[in-house]
Amino acid sequence: MARMAPETALQTTVQDSMELQVYGLSGWICSVSVAPDARISAVRRLLARAAGVPVRQQMLTSGGNQLDDHDVVGVVIGDAKELMLVRCDPSVVAKASMARAGRVVLARARAMVAQNTAQVAAAAAH
Repeated sequence: MARMAPETALQTTVQDSMELQVYGLSGWICSVSVAPDARISAVRRLLARAAGVPVRQQMLTSGGNQLDDHDVVGVVIGDAKELMLVRCDPSVVAKASMARAGRVVLARARAMVAQNTAQVAAAAAH
């Protein structure tokens, strides 16, 4: 694999980054630049420095959906490129994250039950 010159690598990184506009309840806070494949946890660390809001107190949303640390920026934000940052008590942030994780697990369990039911029905038909 050919190695890129440092200048080319830097240009690629800058071109591939997303400029996210971050808003709070009172308006625009800051903008941060991240790679589309970065995790929301990386965005939180950037915002802790840029906006002065500790990671444990950050609740981030985009398009009305709460974002979790494991989410990939390019997937959950897409073309919107806007985040809403709300400073919350750390226990509220943790509870909201657990509730979302519970909904995801429940949805996966329901999908597995539906798939297994279909497989049993198909096997019984043969």
